[in-house]
Amino acid sequence: MQQPSWTVRRATVDDVPAIARINVASWRSAYRNLVPEEALTELDSDEIARSYRELLASPVPERAILLARRADTIAAFSGVSPVRVPQRDAYPEHRTGELVSLYADPQWLGRGAGRAVHDAALGHLADHGFTRAVLWILEGNDHAADFYQRHGWTPDVVERHVELAGRLIPLRRWSHPLS
Repeated sequence: MQQPSWTVRRATVDDVPAIARINVASWRSAYRNLVPEEALTELDSDEIARSYRELLASPVPERAILLARRADTIAAFSGVSPVRVPQRDAYPEHRTGELVSLYADPQWLGRGAGRAVHDAALGHLADHGFTRAVLWILEGNDHAADFYQRHGWTPDVVERHVELAGRLIPLRRWSHPLS
């Protein structure tokens, strides 16, 4: 039996509590054993909610948070914007956008919500004139790497590190052409 499809729409400030909840739950599930436990236990959904509220309060057409929902359930979201650090992340010959985030509620993994917001995110970037998209994956996050590879992303040679709970965590840039 085929599952009903997901409805994807832009997030509003009213969606912030669900976005923050999914963000925290996803981090705690996906990054366990990849980042220091302290970084996961210190996640503050109120602080995360404040950040999303600020982001949604000052809209920019090229930037969006997109939600996948079915009935009253928000199961996943993605965030896109122009590339945040052009001198490091952009492809000089392309107008480069960034898939800043893609998080699915762990209880909805494997049911198509992540794919729905992924596809909507790439469509949003393409609709706003971007010709290439980039994202960053934590080294060792094989689940994310498999997901993105299945959806046409390829890793490239750019790496960086982020500090979490006093430990440097390696990240690798992946890219995807947009049509």
